[in-house]
Amino acid sequence: MIPSAATPPDIEILAHSPIPATDGTVSGGIWGGVSYSDMVYFTNPQSQAGVIDTGNNIWIGDLRSCAPGASCNAGPLTRITNNILRVFGQGPAGKLEPATSNLASISPAGS
Repeated sequence: MIPSAATPPDIEILAHSPIPATDGTVSGGIWGGVSYSDMVYFTNPQSQAGVIDTGNNIWIGDLRSCAPGASCNAGPLTRITNNILRVFGQGPAGKLEPATSNLASISPAGS
């Protein structure tokens, strides 16, 4: 996560996954040949809505069943999605589960 003036003060990094710069599109910095994709959560201060960014542009596609003979396991992703929908369905998610900033704990810093 590369912080900027627009970064919410309560941004919570839920997942910080390394991506070798040779394997993906890099839109930010590179640290030791690695870029990062983050799953983040924050609370909108006005509405108390919870806001989530999965850091993955094919999340929904990854939920579908595997093709016959394919090697995949959508179980963990399905559980994560169900947990998100359960909390967000009780709305506003930011009141139920307010985000807690952990940006300072992300390593390497600024990634």
